[in-house]
Amino acid sequence: MVTPDPEPTPEPEPTPDPEPETPEEPETPEEPETPEVPETPTGDYAVQRGDTLYSIAISNGMTVAQLKALNNLTSDIIVPGQQLVLTSGGGNVVTPPTGNEEENAYTGDDLPDLTNAEVTAVNYDVKLNGKVEPFRSTLGTEASPISVVDHFGERFTVTNELTIGGETFLELTQNGIVSGYVPVSAAVEVPQGVKTVYLDAGHGGSETGAYHFGTAEKDLNTVISNRLADLLRGQGYHVYETRRTDVEVSLTDRSQATNEIMPDIFISIHHNAMGYPNTGTARGIEVLYHDPRIDEPGYETLEHHESTDIIPEGIRLSQALQDELIAATVGTGTVNRGIRPQNLHVTRVTDVPAALVELGFQDNWTDYQLITNTNYQTKLVNGLLNGINAFFTGIK
Repeated sequence: MVTPDPEPTPEPEPTPDPEPETPEEPETPEEPETPEVPETPTGDYAVQRGDTLYSIAISNGMTVAQLKALNNLTSDIIVPGQQLVLTSGGGNVVTPPTGNEEENAYTGDDLPDLTNAEVTAVNYDVKLNGKVEPFRSTLGTEASPISVVDHFGERFTVTNELTIGGETFLELTQNGIVSGYVPVSAAVEVPQGVKTVYLDAGHGGSETGAYHFGTAEKDLNTVISNRLADLLRGQGYHVYETRRTDVEVSLTDRSQATNEIMPDIFISIHHNAMGYPNTGTARGIEVLYHDPRIDEPGYETLEHHESTDIIPEGIRLSQALQDELIAATVGTGTVNRGIRPQNLHVTRVTDVPAALVELGFQDNWTDYQLITNTNYQTKLVNGLLNGINAFFTGIK
């Protein structure tokens, strides 16, 4: 059962009523195995499985940038057991940001000339997530830069870091060809040569989601998400997770954690229910996505998504998941409710292609018997796995 902002446009056939859910929630996503651990002084905190820089930073009243600076980190990747320093010299927690820390906004006149910059050869992948920085096509200043937003969410390989006047710029390449240069603040490092998936088990903690026949939706969501995560890792995917246990995190933290990491796709896992007086009248599987056509005042499509493929790819992801879920459950009597747009926080605000799956109606006795059956759950997990594989296979 989804718990978004407002519930969108009416749907054909009994459509789940607005979920009376409080914020959905990611627990901090999970960090898989990663490269070598940077050397840091004896730390105040040992990284745990499932931690991210974002989760550690917000838990200690600082920004990710401050945490990275304290520990001389050059990427967002951390590993279990890594020691992190959480205090500055005198043992005081780093002061939280004042709110005036604005990203560097360059104009055409103040761009530094990079022809004489110090060059360091590197090799790692990034995704662009800046909104105000320039994307320049030349080292010199002869060509006017465009906005980095025009390439928002795109993946590049960084082949050189260029430093001048204390500022670092990244040389971006695709297929061995230099595409341009951006300030380091405009990009986030992502695992190289591997697809990344963020799985979001809906609800958790006091947020039970739907509750019918003695079963809380949050528990069903956890079972499916955990099993799917394990299978994805077995196939070589880099998987982040909102939660693997019964914890509660806000909708805002859920989307912020995703955007801090910039995975390739985001999938939120839910089970459905109808509101009174339609309780128990609907059945089936459906997948929800965001579409600007259902924007509402205060819940509009993010401006920096408009010139990207985030929304069309979210629709394509939704269709791939729905097709494979139905194929995996054929012969069980489940109902194919298709895919449809719905104005939900997690699909509207995440900066990557996103889909929210509703795997069956808990308040319908026939569906309930299916979704609580271990063999049927295996079919659902396999359907989701096949849908993810189909989505990535279709990327040109």
